[in-house]
Amino acid sequence: MDPISNKDDYANCFTWKLLEDSKKNCDFCGKNYLNSTAEDSFGRLEHRLSYTAANTFKYDRWHTLIVSRNHDTLHLTEDEIIDMFELTKEWFHKAYTTEPMYTCPEMIWDAMPKSGASQIHTHLQASLGYGIYYGNIERTRQGARSYGQINTGNNYFSDYLYIHQVLGLTIPIGEAHILVHLTPIKDLEVMIMGEELNRDFYKALHLVFRTFVDDLNEYSFSLGMYLPPLNESSSSGHEIPVVCRLVFRNPVTNLRSDMNGLDLYTSSVIGKDRYILYQQLFDGITKRLKS
Repeated sequence: MDPISNKDDYANCFTWKLLEDSKKNCDFCGKNYLNSTAEDSFGRLEHRLSYTAANTFKYDRWHTLIVSRNHDTLHLTEDEIIDMFELTKEWFHKAYTTEPMYTCPEMIWDAMPKSGASQIHTHLQASLGYGIYYGNIERTRQGARSYGQINTGNNYFSDYLYIHQVLGLTIPIGEAHILVHLTPIKDLEVMIMGEELNRDFYKALHLVFRTFVDDLNEYSFSLGMYLPPLNESSSSGHEIPVVCRLVFRNPVTNLRSDMNGLDLYTSSVIGKDRYILYQQLFDGITKRLKS
């Protein structure tokens, strides 16, 4: 009997039961959200497949939840992903129009308890920074500026993408690019980059989800994404593109954390060969694009 299969089957059953059990008293399912969640000052925004809910514990003045009408965060369709992120863009522009000094859009999405999610139901956090991004994102932005000054105006993100293309670690999906990048926070982190948050970007994200969940049996993830500042126009050229970093957290059935003191205070511990992960992603994505 194959112990790996047993482990994967157990993780699948554990995850499925968690998803099903959490539907029973879910604050976000059906029409429950109308009584159990708050609205932003300009009201609630609703799409066919998603809606907004003002966060009770805001970490900035403009901070909301984007909630899918599908409880199951691991099996979203491409249309459901598109709907969530199009609603997010609508909320960003609504908030920015209300207070134009809030210009820096960011998103965080934790799926399942292993990632630290407080609710099983599909939801992501959207926020606008007051002229700057938060923490690591702003450090990356400032580093990219310094890189451009040192390297005669080169764009850091364009060069970063080019290096990975040369190394054979990218998968193009139209105008979007999936990178199995060399500086991951943990083994199963990938990056998606594109000039705009558009259908190519959504397709790339959906393909990554399906490959990790359906082929690699990974059932929990953390996602961080940022968009160019809302007070920059695409005609003049964005300083930064749309960047998404997505790491799958494992194993979901293990009480032990997937991060330790080395990861937190020294340097990320990476045990999986990037080319092996790339091949797994490439095979899964190619298979789906042909079907």
